[in-house]
Amino acid sequence: MSNESKFGIGSFFLLFSVLSIIACVGFLYKIHKGIVLNPRCIEVSAESEKSILADRATWNVNFDRTGSNQTELNKLLLSDRNVVQKFFETKGIEKEDMEFSFFIREDYQETKKANKTVYRAGYNLVIKSKDVEKILALRDNLSGLYEKGIVLSNNHIDFSCSANEEVRNQLANEAAVKAYAKAKNLARALHVKVRRIHKIYDPNCEVEGMNNKFYMARSLMAVNSADGVSGGRDNPQPVPKRKMKVFLRMDVEIK
Repeated sequence: MSNESKFGIGSFFLLFSVLSIIACVGFLYKIHKGIVLNPRCIEVSAESEKSILADRATWNVNFDRTGSNQTELNKLLLSDRNVVQKFFETKGIEKEDMEFSFFIREDYQETKKANKTVYRAGYNLVIKSKDVEKILALRDNLSGLYEKGIVLSNNHIDFSCSANEEVRNQLANEAAVKAYAKAKNLARALHVKVRRIHKIYDPNCEVEGMNNKFYMARSLMAVNSADGVSGGRDNPQPVPKRKMKVFLRMDVEIK
């Protein structure tokens, strides 16, 4: 009985060893044929870029007055608001594209006799437009308001592009085509053949430009000049643009 048991255990280990050898040989064969989980690949990368013009502008300004009588101040401000709204409407800005919000602040002034309350009140105005060129031209020509004693302050424009996502996808596709072409050229130089794309990594996107500081500086020069018009009105500011770059990396399987 004991001899039969020893024979059975010995046979089991012999069979296990044979199967292990077969498995190892098969695995080495797969490696030789290049069909393992991680095949032979070459890594390539490429980039694509494009300049995008701004197609949205959000213009933020405000105007205010200071006085000791709040009631009179409110009347003056309401009149100023009507003047500002009419001015922009005559320049082609739709009423629904203008948003006014009222603000008031109480302050104190020291005098020789006694301190007195002073009110500072005004309106914040936000203009949203798809016509960026019109907004840039208007901001550098506010003489009509200046002549009426209304000066717009905190003059600031935010520019944006509505096609960012569409352009990003387009550039990613272009970068992928460039990367694959690079892989084919490299494979040809190595005397191997391209089999297929093994993996495409998430593309990286960078956006440069559309700095608003330059535009704001020129506009403030216009508002604070004698006639409310910038000296460079015959040389209008160009529509701001951004440069978008997409970097893409991929692994291409070779054989």
